[in-house]
Amino acid sequence: MASGTGEAPTSEYLQDLLRESPGFTEFLLGVTTISASRLGGREPMLCAVTVERDGSQSTVASSDAEARRMDEKQYHFEDGPCLAALRQQHSVLVQNPCDDGRWERYSAAISGEGIRSVLAVPIGTGPGAAAALNCYERDLDAFDAGTVAAVEGHADSISRILRLALRVHPPETYRSISVRRSNPGQSLTPRWL
Repeated sequence: MASGTGEAPTSEYLQDLLRESPGFTEFLLGVTTISASRLGGREPMLCAVTVERDGSQSTVASSDAEARRMDEKQYHFEDGPCLAALRQQHSVLVQNPCDDGRWERYSAAISGEGIRSVLAVPIGTGPGAAAALNCYERDLDAFDAGTVAAVEGHADSISRILRLALRVHPPETYRSISVRRSNPGQSLTPRWL
């Protein structure tokens, strides 16, 4: 898979995103839309970000409704690739959920969704919080070594601004938010940018 079609967001751009976002959840929505556009090939990648503060899931944002559904299925089972990456702080790659025995209930739950590959990468947050960038693709074996490296590099690049956002914004009760697009060609940029 060809990844990294967009340039990495500059620190100034990420700072503007944080400053102009009405709240923490909206900031994460901006991060997921940037991630989806930057990491995808011809089509944006399906991306979500999960943040836990003090051991409890607090905020989820998704680049679209499909990515949100994939994450919410993990929360239902309280286990899955993104939660493992978040809790264990290492990348989790699932090249084919149907053949991966680590999360059988989760794999069965997404089997009809058309998702064939999952990559979850921790985002550094510092003490008191944990976060993961969750990426979903419709192709089998979509995450080659170059794509995994690009996603891990992107997670590192957004780590600093996420740490700042966690300090600026108080914890929120769990909310899930995603971009809604009326057509596939529509921009993924949140309306307040």
